[in-house]
This record gives sequence, structure tokens and C-alpha cells, in this order.
Amino acid sequence: MIAACARGPHPSPERAIDLFAEMTADNGLAPTAPAYNALIRACARRGTQEYYFEALRFMRQMLDENVDPSRQTFHAVLEGARRHGDLPRARWMLVKMVGVGGEAAPDASSLGLVFQTYAAYKPPDAQGRSAKRTSKPGPATVVASEPSEDAATPQSTATSFADPTAEPRSETQKLVDLLGESSLFYPGPLPQTTAEVLLEAHNLMTQCVPSSLLDPSGTSAPQGTIFPSVTPTTFLLNSYLSVLAAHAPFDASLAFWSTAFDSLDVPRNRFSFELIMRRCETAKNRQVATEAARVVFAAWKAWDVAEPTETVVELDDGEGGADDELAGAAAHKSGRNISLMWAHMIRILSRCVALTACPRATADFSIVRSFADAEALALFQTFITQYPPTALVTQAEYAREAVKLLPTLPSPMRLASALYPETHAGAADRPPYLLFDQVRLLHMRLAEVDNARGVATVKGICKAYEGALAKAREIEEGVSKNQKKRDQRWMEEQERLG
Repeated sequence: MIAACARGPHPSPERAIDLFAEMTADNGLAPTAPAYNALIRACARRGTQEYYFEALRFMRQMLDENVDPSRQTFHAVLEGARRHGDLPRARWMLVKMVGVGGEAAPDASSLGLVFQTYAAYKPPDAQGRSAKRTSKPGPATVVASEPSEDAATPQSTATSFADPTAEPRSETQKLVDLLGESSLFYPGPLPQTTAEVLLEAHNLMTQCVPSSLLDPSGTSAPQGTIFPSVTPTTFLLNSYLSVLAAHAPFDASLAFWSTAFDSLDVPRNRFSFELIMRRCETAKNRQVATEAARVVFAAWKAWDVAEPTETVVELDDGEGGADDELAGAAAHKSGRNISLMWAHMIRILSRCVALTACPRATADFSIVRSFADAEALALFQTFITQYPPTALVTQAEYAREAVKLLPTLPSPMRLASALYPETHAGAADRPPYLLFDQVRLLHMRLAEVDNARGVATVKGICKAYEGALAKAREIEEGVSKNQKKRDQRWMEEQERLG
């Protein structure tokens, strides 16, 4: 029952805490590790800081009662850490997992959650991003930069792992040498710039993949043996890619996406493509990003996987995020994935600006700007041709007819309520569609170049999808729009009467 409260897109930590109290205080049952794991995960997955601290409190209670934590326990807390960018606790958890060892030793999923925490972490020095980024591609420029004196790094990584005369150290001490002594304490000194964040994440990644893959120049530390049982997975590479996308230059993200998966023989999934397309959309060099996006988009259109490559059901939250990826749901294209990829490509083309020579201009004004708005509009028109709005209504009608074939219960039962979203089953994956907010940039670009016909086309397509989506929801809920309005007016009238 407690584990059920942690699943689905709407976890219910309140109910999980009540069940735990009923089990322990009311019935006198000793809590077990699985019960604590489910409780901690329900609190950590809620997303609010209040319940994240509740998860930490229950973990402390678990340790005080001498209940041995498992890998799932640490994963539950790491989920909360990545949601809040709590890098100090994530590093502390990783050190503890290595120290406990055995069944609690970190695996690829553990490191993936830690890397996602690095991606969500915001260093105090906001100027570090622009100061440390250069135009040179690859992580080599990141590794060459030195951390500031404020960061707790007692000795360089190269010295720590490359010195053959150094005395053997435990795996925990090696990890402390890698992350710094601050990883043993909370809060401890943290990376102050994006360069320091990248350096720390890079050195950690070299313990999982060959260092030559991350640093072609060969100046980084050799691959260590802190995580000998960790083999690269799609989730691990995607998580490190998210670190590069958040803190590194665009060239570094693109280089890693282009080479790491193929070199390690690890298949890409839909999150791999979504991450790099999102990074293309935010790149400063729009021309380079547009050309890279074209390549990625073409590779995505040719990509497909027959079977899921990873199955960690206990981490599935149905939100289409990291948990969904770990559960193997990212191995197939979905309606959401198709919509996101096309929307990214349309926006990238809409923001693309090329400088071209104007033969009729004077010498002082010989350069003019040209846009890819026509290509973006053509792509949008291709999307509605391949994925018509009527598919949304057709799928909803098919699902309704399928429900009618189920046996009728002897008495009506209402197991779900709109007041409690957690009682609703997750919405089925819809056919692809695009709404106005997703193509607003294209609309603005067409208006800027006075393309009235293009503006009308964008509005018409978006209205078609909005109408089909509203109709599909009416069919799924079994309530018409007029009935909803009548119910809303009745509720307002009841509230007014007191």
C-alpha cells in the first residue's frame, strides 16, 4: 500500500505517512527496509521542498533504528536531490553508497541520478558560465581549467590516480579524493563556477567510461576502478549529456552526443534526441545549431527501437522524465516525443538568422539578414499532413468503444475523483499535436516579415489541433463542454449561497 502511494504521476506522501504510522504506531509492526524505501520515495517524488525534507528525516530515522539502507533507499533520496539540485546531499549519498558497498553499491542508475543533480545545480557564480566557455570543442577545455581556491580539492585528480607510488586507498577514499573532502560533510564547499561543476562531473564520469572518450587530448586522469561493476547505459550517458547541456558549450554537448553512444555501443533513446535538440535551440551560434539540428532531426526520423533496453520499474513515475526513461518507456517513439521533436525543429528554424550579401545595397549596408521562416512554415504544414488533428478524436472514440466491451459491474462504482488526481490513471499517450505556445516563435517571425498568409496558416493549424484536443477530452470524460459549463455555474451558485 505504501509503495502504491509512490507510483504514478501524482504521488501521495500524505497517505504514505498515514499508512506508515498506522503500521508502526497503531499496530506495533516493525518497519522494514522496503516500507522505508516506499515511504521515502513517496515523499521525495512529491517535488516540494517540505516533503523532500520529510524524506531525509525518514532516512535518518531509518538509520537510527538500525535498518540497513539498500540501493533503492539511496535512489529514493537521490530522486529528491535531483529535483531540487541538492548537490551536497547527492555527493554525500554517493560516498555513503560506496562506503556501504555490497547490494547498496552504486550502479549506472545511481550515477545517472547524481549527474542529473549536477545538471540541476546552479553554481553561485553566474558569470562563470560565460567566463569559462570558449569556442574550442570538446570537454578538453573544461578539464584544462583549474577549480578556484574556494573549492575543496585537497589534491588534483591526476596526482591522485596517476601516481604509481601512492599507497593503496579504499574505494571510499578514492571517491573522496575525486570529489573533495567537502563530499564527506554537509553543506561543505561547493563548485563556484560552471567550469568547476564540469570538472567534477567529468572526473566522475572517467570512472565509468574510457577517459579518451571524454578528453581526446589525453590530459585527464586515467579511468579508475571506483565503480568496477558499472557499465555504461543509455540513462547514464543521457544524464551526463544533461550536465553538458546545462553547463558546457554547445560544441561539447554535440561532440559527446555524436561520438559517445556509438563508441560505447550504447543505443540512443528518445530522451537522447530531445536533450540535444533542446540544446540546439538555446545555442548562441544559430547557424551552427541549425545545421546540427537538421542532422539530429534526420537521425531521429530514422531511429526506432523494437524492444526496451532498460527495465527498472520501481523508478517509473509516468511523468515522461528520468524515471520514465529508467523504466524503459523511452525506447519507443511516442506522441509526446514526436510533438517535441517537431516543435524543437520548427522553433530552431524560426530563430535561424543568416547574414547574406545584398547586391543592390550600398557599401555601407552590404549585409542583410535572412530568415528560415519559409522552411519552418513548410515543416509545420508537413506535420499536420502526417499527423492530422482527426487522429486525436479517432483515438478517443476507439478507447471509448473499447471500454464499452468490458463487462458491466452489478452496481456503479466510482473509484476516481477529479478532486484527487492521484486516483486517476495516467493519460494515454495521444497522437502527435502542436499547440500555439509551441510555435509562437514561428508566428512572431512570420508577423515580423509581414507574411500575412503564413500567420493565418499557423493560426488555422493551431485552432484545428486545439479543437480536436478539446473534442477528444470530451469523449474521454464523457461530459460535453456545455455540461461542464452548467456544472461550473451550479458550483459557483452554491458557493455564493454559502
